Amino acid sequence: MSWRRTDFMLASIGICGLLAADVATVRSARADDKCKPVHGTIITHLTDPATCQSPFLLCTAGKIVGAGPLNGASTFTTLGLAPSAGMPGVVPPTTLSYAGALVITTRHGQIQLGDVGILDQGNLVFTEIDRVQGGTGSFAGKTGTWFISGPIIDNGTGFRGEIDGQLCDP
Repeated sequence: MSWRRTDFMLASIGICGLLAADVATVRSARADDKCKPVHGTIITHLTDPATCQSPFLLCTAGKIVGAGPLNGASTFTTLGLAPSAGMPGVVPPTTLSYAGALVITTRHGQIQLGDVGILDQGNLVFTEIDRVQGGTGSFAGKTGTWFISGPIIDNGTGFRGEIDGQLCDP
């Protein structure tokens, strides 16, 4: 039996459909039982490279607003960076992929997130996935995934992103 391209495509679509259904079911169960939505805005600006602990000397400081108990100060430290989103010859060199640590400090405690994203310098936009990795105070033991995206602002020195995600109890 030989596979034709259409057979492969149909099988792939079927597998993707099953995976999406499973993920939706897990998300729905988690959201109903343990998770609360997270929505807000993060506004940050590049910090002085002399005070930045990043091997790339790229850090930001800012604030979270409109997110209830998550309103507070934010810091971001770039831990990895690749031009062309790590795909030279396929993606323009002005599109960067990055990874780092986002820390939010609120009056309720601190939350640490692992961050991976894409920064499109040509179109002045970014998008990222942030995964909760730890916390203190009322954020101790929490999990969750956030999506943040928005424009690069203030002549390339700042970022304003809309946050959409979940914060889940253990």
